[in-house]
Amino acid sequence: MRETLLIRLTEPCTDALESVCLDATGKPLVGSRRGTLAEAAAQAVGRRVVVLVPGTEVLLTRVTVPTTNRQRARKAIPFALEDLLAEDIDGLHFALGARDAEGHWPVAVVARARMDAGLRHLHEAGILPDCLLPEALALPLAAGSGGLLLEADGALLRDQPWSAQVLAPETLPAVMELLISRNEAGIDLQVWHCGGELPAWLERVSAKVESCNEGVLNVFAAGLAQAEELDLLQGPYSRKEQYGRLWRPWRAAAAVLLIGVVVSAIQLGLRHRALQTESTALATQIEAVYKQAFPGGRVVNPRAQMEQQLKSLRRQQGGVGDDFLGLIAQLGGVFAATPGIELTGANFRDGYLDVELTAGDVQVLDRLKQQITAKGGLSVDIQSATTGTDQRVQGRLRIQGAAS
Repeated sequence: MRETLLIRLTEPCTDALESVCLDATGKPLVGSRRGTLAEAAAQAVGRRVVVLVPGTEVLLTRVTVPTTNRQRARKAIPFALEDLLAEDIDGLHFALGARDAEGHWPVAVVARARMDAGLRHLHEAGILPDCLLPEALALPLAAGSGGLLLEADGALLRDQPWSAQVLAPETLPAVMELLISRNEAGIDLQVWHCGGELPAWLERVSAKVESCNEGVLNVFAAGLAQAEELDLLQGPYSRKEQYGRLWRPWRAAAAVLLIGVVVSAIQLGLRHRALQTESTALATQIEAVYKQAFPGGRVVNPRAQMEQQLKSLRRQQGGVGDDFLGLIAQLGGVFAATPGIELTGANFRDGYLDVELTAGDVQVLDRLKQQITAKGGLSVDIQSATTGTDQRVQGRLRIQGAAS
């Protein structure tokens, strides 16, 4: 079980509050502290959050209606209490506890406007409570006795399991006199002194007084299990509805985002399909070209098979360097670096390059032959050399790459 953050709202819709952290067994880890909603939100991370609503905001009572069905009772109880309430029942929230053996339904009544404002204030601070409880029900109550919490600015009296009153200091003596007169056998009273002076009338009742050295919330922590029998977060204020209210403003944006994701996915799918179609068409064209160039035989990978066939043809013609472009690439620099040479024609056939040229004299032609041979991997043969009327030599060279 998780740790619990117990929060007491000292004033509705304000940042003022008291809080205490409880361990998995419900025992306070440290004393209670006063702080703000922002500080409580930081403490709430990873913890179960229980919020106590001031007793002045909640009416506690019991109602008998002729049904044992909880949903039917929820609908009937507002009308059963209508004559006893000053406000219109449409503006009130009714929370039910568990039906007792006598057929009574415990009920907590609170104004919807107060519920809405309080929850909105908590949500804005980043606090989503797991339980919203009347603080009066968290005041420990033993069988046959009453509980009284005394604070400097007032008192909380709980004389019955489903009956509690928030009293001003000046009205407390009169209420206690009335309570004592109604209980001829006397009343045992558990008093928690958390502020102010102890009243003199306590001497007339059988009272056990304890000081709240660790804070008021340590007292409420002791009765928290009983208080959770009547959670205000039910019906339209259930946890499911809380999430729904938080989610509702974002639904339109989420819908637009979802539409964008779907459209983007469709576009990507269509693009992928188009690319697949294009790839298939290219593969078909490559296969057709291969079959046209090399008819017969099985086609597995036309591109790889085409490369292998070309390499085979080159080897048959004398090596990779014996093709026309390869020879021209090797000879281009030699001709450019030899002055007095003028190319007049070239012919490539069966791995031989026949070059016709004009040189200044035979020595230039011989020097060209030596430079070509020095390139390495090439053999040169002077096929003819004739001196013309202009005293220039017209020659013909046959150049071949070395066999691989």
